[in-house]
Amino acid sequence: MEKLYPGLGHHLEEDTNVAINGDLYEIVYTQPVPAGSEVFFIPRIEGG
Repeated sequence: MEKLYPGLGHHLEEDTNVAINGDLYEIVYTQPVPAGSEVFFIPRIEGG
């Protein structure tokens, strides 16, 4: 996605978790996304 939308990768890495077919990825964003996959971008929630 960074190639298609320059700058988006940094934003996603800092503020977003990604779920691919139900598997949550919090840090590693190098997972391949198979065709037809269900992808969710989930905002990180911080508390204190």
